Order: sequence, then structure tokens, then C-alpha cells
Amino acid sequence: MDRLFSRSIFDDRNGLIRRVVNRVAIRFGKVHIWFKDKSRQIRSLPGNDDLIRAVFSAEKAPVEGSRYRLGERINVYHADGESRRFKICGIQSGGFSNVYIVIDLDEMKPYCLKENRAIPGDEHKKNSKLKVEALISLRLGLHPNLVTTYAAFFIKNRLFLLTEYVPATSLDLKLKADGPLSIESALKYAVHICRGLSYAEAALPGFIHGDIKPGNCLLASEGRIKLCDFGLASAFGIGKTSLQEKSPGIQKIIETHRNSGWGGTSPYMAPEMFDRNNPDRQRADIYAFGVTLFEMLCGMRPSVSSSKSGLIEMHRRKGPLLDLLDGKNIPPPIVDLILRCLSKLPDERPESFASIEVELKQVLENEFEISIPLESAHEMSEAALARVAMSFAVLGRSDQGAACIDSFILQQGKSAELLACKAITLTFGASINEAYEASTAALMMRADLFIVLLAHARVLIARDDLDTAANYLHRALRLRPENGVALNLLGGLFLRSQHYNDAGICFDRSLTLDDSQAEPWEALANINFLTGRREKAMRLAEKAASLDPHRADSHRILGDGYLAKEQIVDAIMCYKTLLRVDPFTKETTRRYVRACCELYKASGRNADLQLIRILILSSRLRQEADGPETDTAEFAKKFSAVLKSYDFDPLLIFFMDSTFVKKVEHLEDGLFEKFSSDVQTVWRRSAERVMPIHVLFALGRTFYEIGSYDDCRSVFQQGLDRFGPNEIAYYYLAACSEIRKDFHKALEYYRKASQLGDREDIRTGIQRVTANVRHSQKLSAVR
Repeated sequence: MDRLFSRSIFDDRNGLIRRVVNRVAIRFGKVHIWFKDKSRQIRSLPGNDDLIRAVFSAEKAPVEGSRYRLGERINVYHADGESRRFKICGIQSGGFSNVYIVIDLDEMKPYCLKENRAIPGDEHKKNSKLKVEALISLRLGLHPNLVTTYAAFFIKNRLFLLTEYVPATSLDLKLKADGPLSIESALKYAVHICRGLSYAEAALPGFIHGDIKPGNCLLASEGRIKLCDFGLASAFGIGKTSLQEKSPGIQKIIETHRNSGWGGTSPYMAPEMFDRNNPDRQRADIYAFGVTLFEMLCGMRPSVSSSKSGLIEMHRRKGPLLDLLDGKNIPPPIVDLILRCLSKLPDERPESFASIEVELKQVLENEFEISIPLESAHEMSEAALARVAMSFAVLGRSDQGAACIDSFILQQGKSAELLACKAITLTFGASINEAYEASTAALMMRADLFIVLLAHARVLIARDDLDTAANYLHRALRLRPENGVALNLLGGLFLRSQHYNDAGICFDRSLTLDDSQAEPWEALANINFLTGRREKAMRLAEKAASLDPHRADSHRILGDGYLAKEQIVDAIMCYKTLLRVDPFTKETTRRYVRACCELYKASGRNADLQLIRILILSSRLRQEADGPETDTAEFAKKFSAVLKSYDFDPLLIFFMDSTFVKKVEHLEDGLFEKFSSDVQTVWRRSAERVMPIHVLFALGRTFYEIGSYDDCRSVFQQGLDRFGPNEIAYYYLAACSEIRKDFHKALEYYRKASQLGDREDIRTGIQRVTANVRHSQKLSAVR
């Protein structure tokens, strides 16, 4: 008997492209799925249960902090010319991240995409933490008891991890639904957890998971545990290489990540982890494992309290509730093992998960005559290894990527594809001579492969041999004429050599393949700007910036265009953005300083050397996301002096407002209070004036950054009263209301902002606040 389900879950927003699941027919265990597509039609996928589970998860509504919506498509382009198309069919939210359940539309295989949640915070810092997780999880490879990470890549300057899709429930949900496990099942699952962790400890010396709990243990369909979520993991095995010596930022991130206190989930945290200043993580995982094993056997945790402070006290001072183990016929060696794992003193706990696994297996064999076959890590395929190597390169560890390829070649032998991948990987780390050797060797083996020709072209571009590189790109495009990566590279070469017509043809062809790429839009904007078509150039640059706000040339073109049209305020706004996304250059600073001076002169005042110096200093601070705190402090002192000498002119706040974004926290208390007082003085002296909207809003943004939310609300409310509805004003009013936990008012303002503009921060704000409103309503209903 047939069961037919009709669903439309692959709708693209705006209705531009639609893929519709017309029918899912389940007949005697076989599943047939029909997709409508412009270029191809996938007729059926018999027996693909994982895909069906992933598709049906689309019934979940979007959660708070997700940047993408159900049904959206994400296109990813890799440096080796490969592209992947993912369709979002489910969204899950964690404490600091979102996980999108996606389907690879070419492989027709489900995966998970992990990103940082869209909550207020420094994107650079959030990317840095996710980068540590990527560096660790990629090194762990394919182990049956660990969720696999296949790749890492950036989209719009945000880091994403592509991980294994596990069609399973978590151990936490199983315990809540069914209660405690049988002793045999609990011990088998405990062995699986130990195997995953002992493998990780062997692969990465000093490995610490940091958040072991039933919620991070997935019950895979084959009856094994897969440990997931390495967001708090750390390891010494990442190592310090010559690249890190040149770029110490990565090692600083790793060490900061290792030593951060209060990591994990409090009911599973070892007593020493509640020391904020000096947490000892070395055997904290073993304590968390002991709590997890206890919960599997009893259905509840060994330490229970109604308050967090009470829970901390139980972890530190009181022993586990052993009476919960009574009457369950738990073998005494297991009770003893749990007690040792839950010892208050780290040195009294077992030394490693390998030793715990031995004890568990002995009990299973002696008491239950059960032996668990040993499963080792699987070998990666050549294609999978190439993707991992490219991921290391994207993360700034091209040496590690090249080392992975060399190790594989040593065991399996050379291939042209791997050598080409190694060449591309090394170009990321500026190891151009080694990259040239690898690409030349690949070319000698197989000169008829697209990836080999593309890799050699990339290396030649890095060596500034542009004519020869163009020749190899032409050869590559003869093999794959519809490859957007190669077309963009060739267009870039034509653009550098001022062959604008040929460049335009390449970028136009690339856009016919995918018009959501920011790179060709920006390149076409450059071409039009260089050929004197300024208005068209600005329209194209706006399109590129809307697709990717981190395209530096787009902001430069817009700034130069506005400056030429004497729209100086708009030009300054573009140059401020350019200073944040573009590496420091004197030309960028000159543009910004010149525009600020022109605006100051237009207001009837003269800019002296003191103002010019502070403008130059502010431009440097904007670009140094990880700059020394002393620079920020020095700038704060000088800026206060300039403010005073310029009679607290509010226009200076407009020039400098973005300088302090995400840097205010680095100021010492005295300097912070002085800066806050100066801003308050500017506001008091200017309150009766009719300030231009750009100055008023700059003042409001500054109040927001220094945490003066009442003043921020006053400023933006005044902006609404004077200038009418404005999405920026509504957004900041909503953000202040959200911080004050007035969620209904925040939702009202966010919705008003969304009616005026479709911005990501507004959409995610609505999601966050809506979730809080619903939570409040549930609590009220319970009461």
C-alpha cells in the first residue's frame, strides 16, 4: 500500500529558483524522490534513508541566531576549481553555534554545516575560536566513534565547518525518554566513548574535549556512539611550526582557548574547572565521563541541585549520590571506576581513557561474556584528503595541509591530482618555490587534467608570470568551459593587464553560471570605474557589497564615486568600512583623511595638524583587530585632548565612532570613564542643536558601544522624531530594548526596521527576540 507525501521544502527566497520535492513515495521500503531543476532531473534515490531523514527535518522552524533560512541554497567555491551546492533543509541551535542540515545537490548526500550563531559579538574572535575547533577536528580524521569534519571554508568572511550528518538521536534524549540503560548497553556505550577519546589523545597529544556529556554523544544507526562538538576542545598536538613563528596569532588563539576557564556544561564539570583564574583541564574529561556513565546507569546525574551555586558546591565538597546505584546489580569494579573518575582530586582519577577502556572491556567479558570488536580509524580517500589539505590552507596552516598530502603520498604513492592540490595549498602559505615544484611535477604526470592546469596557473600568478598563467587557464577552460573559478582567475589576469573587454567577457560568463558571486560583480565594477563609467560602477559595487560586505574594492569604488559627486558623508562611511576590511595601506588612509578634512572645511572650520594626526591614528586602529591594548589606550588619551581643544565638536564623534567598535573593552577603567564622560559632554552641549543625521547616529552608536543604553535610546528616538522612520534607528532601539530584556518592545522595533530594509542583523534579531518571547510565555503558562 502506497503512502504519498507532497511537500515543497526546497523553495529559494524571492522565488528566483525553485526546486520542489514533488512527491516522496514510500513503497515496500523503497523511496523515490523527484526534484525539478533547470539543468537536470534526479529521478530516484532508492533506499536512501539518511537523505529522507534529513529532508523531513525541514519541518523544523528557523531558530534564533541563524543567518540562513530553510530552503536557501549555499554555493561554495574552492581554490581547486571545485564547487559545491548545499540546500538547507533543517536548522539546529547550540549554545554558541548553529548547525544547518544540508543536502549536497550534486552528491545527493546529507551533511551538516556549522557556523557561529548570529548573536552580538566580535566576528573575528568568534571565527578564531571556531578555527581552533576546525584545526583539531580535521586532524582527527575518520574514526567510527567521532563525528567527522570533512572541510572548512569561509563564506562572507565567516568560517563554516562541513561535518558528517549522523541520522541519530542523542544519548541525552534517549535517557530522558526511556530512563536508565541496561548495564550491558551503558558499558558498551562507555567503551565507544573511551575509544573515541583515547584515539584523539593518541592522535593529538594533550587533547581535551572539554564538554563530554550525553547531549554530545550521538546514537548512530549502527548502534555505536559518536562523540560530537569539539567547540571547547584543545590540544598540544597542533604544534608550533615555522608558519606560527611568522604568524604568532594562531598560537596565541590556541593557548587562550586552552586556558579559558569555566568551559563546559556545569553539571558535568570537574571541581577544578570552576576556578576562573587557573582551571586545570588535564583530567576534567575523565570527571565528565564519570558523570555521564553514572547517568547512563541511573537515569540521573550524581550531583543535583536547584541552583548553580548549589551545584558548584556539590561538585567541590560533596560526594556523588551513591545510594542511586543501590539495587541495580552494578558490578563492583564499575562502581569503583565511577568513584575514581569522580574524585575531587585530579591525580586520583584514572590516567587515561585507554586505561578506562581496558577496565570496561574486562567487566563486559567477565560478567556478561560480551566482547566488542576493535574498530580503528578509517583511511581517507584521495579526494577527501585533498579537501582536508585545502581546509588547512584556508585556516592559515598550509604547511599542515602539505604535510597531510606528503604522508598520504608516502603510503599510497604520487598522483597528479594530489601534487596539484599540494601546489595550491602551498600558495596560501606563500611557499611559492615548493608550490612550483609540486605543480610542475603534476604537469609532467598529467597535463590533460583540469586541476593540474589550474594549479599551475595559480602558482604562475603567484610568481607574476601572468602571460604563461593565462595560457594554462585557457587550456583548463577548454576542458571545463563552464568553471566559474577559472573564469574569475582569467578575468582577473585580463583586468591586471588592462584588457577590459576580455575581462568583462570572462566575468559575465561567470555570472551566468552563478549570479550570487560577489567577485565578478566587483570586478565588473572595477572595469566600469577604470573606463570612466562611474554611475554604473557604483551600482555594480553596491551589488557586490550586498552579496559580501567584506569586498574591499567595492567600498573603495563607492567611496571614490561619492567623493567625486561631492557626497562627502557617504564617502566617509565607505572609507570607514574599507579601513576595517582592507589591510592597512597609505592610500586607504589618505582617502579617509582627505574626505574627513573636506567635510570639516565644508562646515566652516579648518582642520589642523592635530586633527589629521588623530585621523591617521584612528585609521590604523580600525584595521588592527588584534592590536595591542596600549595603542587603544594611547588613542583614547589623544582623542580626549582633541575633543577638548575642538570644544567637544560632535563631528569628531562621526569621524571616530567606528574606531572604538569592539575595542572599548580594552580600555583601563580610568580611561574608559574619561572617554564616556567626554561623549556625555558632547551630547549635553549638542542636545539643543539640530545635528545632521549622520552625526546624531554616530553619537548613538558610540553610546551603544560604551554601554550607555539609555543615552543611546534617547539619541535614536530623537533621530526618529526629527528625521522620520529609519531602519538604523529602529535597529538600535530594538537592540537596547533586547539588552534591557524588554523583548516585546524589542520585537516591535525589529519588525519596524525589517519593513524598511532586509538586513541580516535585523532578521536574526527578530529570531532571537521571538524565541525569548515564546520562552517567557511558556514560563507564564507554567506559573
